[in-house]
This record gives sequence, structure tokens and C-alpha cells, in this order.
Amino acid sequence: AVAGTGAASLGAEHPNVRIYLAADRIRKHRLGTMFSQLLQAIPQWAEVLGTTGIDPIRDFDHILLSGPQMRDPSYVVVTLDYNLSAAKMGETVRRVSAAAPGGRRLKDAPVPAWVIGQRGERIAALHPKRRLLVIVPRAAEDKLGAVKKMRGFERSTDRIIALYIVTPWRAFRGTGFRFPESVKWLRLVLLPTDEDDQFLLQVEAEDASADAAAKDALQLGADLELVRVIDLGDIPFFGKQVELIGRPEIQVHGNRIHATAPVSEAQLRRIMKVIIPRLEAQGERRRAGGKGGGKG
Repeated sequence: AVAGTGAASLGAEHPNVRIYLAADRIRKHRLGTMFSQLLQAIPQWAEVLGTTGIDPIRDFDHILLSGPQMRDPSYVVVTLDYNLSAAKMGETVRRVSAAAPGGRRLKDAPVPAWVIGQRGERIAALHPKRRLLVIVPRAAEDKLGAVKKMRGFERSTDRIIALYIVTPWRAFRGTGFRFPESVKWLRLVLLPTDEDDQFLLQVEAEDASADAAAKDALQLGADLELVRVIDLGDIPFFGKQVELIGRPEIQVHGNRIHATAPVSEAQLRRIMKVIIPRLEAQGERRRAGGKGGGKG
């Protein structure tokens, strides 16, 4: 569903959410450093590779995450292709494993693999020939044979980020944005344009029927308009009202809802400035033993 990844067949048992990032494209943009900060702020990244000096945008070319949801890393499969030497990546994984409770190499695994994670709940496996690092739940040890058969990623296309969500209304719970429960799946793609400071956001969703799609498209357009522009009062520099994304164009074709919206570099920076502190706070709660990274 996340087109263009070309990654091998290993995925989460229930891949309701799939996220793909073309790091080799992202690092060439002025926003590359900020995307790196965003990924490093994710608690699960900080726990596994946060102390290694590995940079998610500089040292990897593609990143693919698959799981029933992203809040609990215990069920998420992560596939990355690295541009470091195989020796350096192997040494990095060995150090990460040595620092983990119960960390050790799995001697009989079909590929080089180590137990990692703050609670030893994950496995990091390497496919040196393909330059792949695959992180799977500890319970998925029996699937490591599939890592040996994995292909590499396809060459990056024009997609920078792609997101696919099954039953997307669940992902919006607690956000204040009401998403129609009849929508079966949602696909979101961020594309570059001919202008360095402009991007295009494309969204496609499949609804239960053509009638539901027509009705939900109108409601989504109205609801999105309520959150698309935020009022910052009299805060200097920003001005009174700020757009988070440009005005979308929404169309319905049968039971499919299609939307496109322009997004500027400034808008992406603004969004990430909101997200990064929240991720860092979530990480603090996880380290303190709170519920910031629990199931949801």
C-alpha cells in the first residue's frame, strides 16, 4: 500500500499503519536537519539508536515502519537500508545489544541478529549484502529467515513521505479531529514540486460507498477548515492567523475521496516545531516509567 518502497516481504503481523520515508531525498533538502531532529525525538528511536551517533537521515537511505499502531514499539517492524559500511553498522548493533538487559547475539539465527531494547523486547537483524537493518518484535524470532530473502528498496521515486492507515478514525482518537468511521483506509503522500520551498500533499481514502464518500468529503472539508488555520492572537512574527497547510481541493470518484493541498517549507517547519517537543516529552514520560509510549 505504500507504493514505491520495494522493500522485502517482512512486515508486522497486523500492518494497519505503514510509514515510508525516502531519507536520500529528504537529506538533500533544507528541511533535512529538522526531519532528522524529528525522527531522533521519537522515543523508540532514542531508546534503540539514540546514543550511537547514527543519524536517521544522513546514515539511512530509506525507512519503512509497519505495525498495528505506532504507539507501542513491541509490535512494530522497522526496515532501514544504511549507507554506512557493513562493519560499522554491525559494530553499532553489537554495542546497542550489549547495553540492553539480556542483550546477546542469537547464535542459531539465519542472519546476524541481536536482542536489543530497554526491556530486551526487540531483535535487530542485519542483511549485510543488501545493507539492511531490520528491527522486529522479540516474539517474531521465527521470522528471521525472511530477512535473508529480503530484497533491497527500489530507487527513490518522487515520494518523500508516504503513510497508509487502515481504519484511520482510530488514529485520530483523542486529537479533537473527528474522522468518519466508514472510511476503510487512508493514504497520504508528500511530494516535492519544482519550487524548493513548496510541496504537494496528496490524500486518497476509500469509503464504504459512493454515497458515504460524497457525504464524508463535505464533512471532512468543513472540519479540516476549522483546524487548517490557527489563531495565534497577537504573537509577534507569526501574525494573527497562520495556515498549517494550504487550502485543499477535494474530489470524489465513486467511493474514493481524493484531496490535494499545497504545503510550504515554512508550514512544514511550523508543524515540526509543534511535534518535536511533544515527542521529546513523550520520551521523558517513557523514561520515567509513565504511559507515554503505551498502547493506544
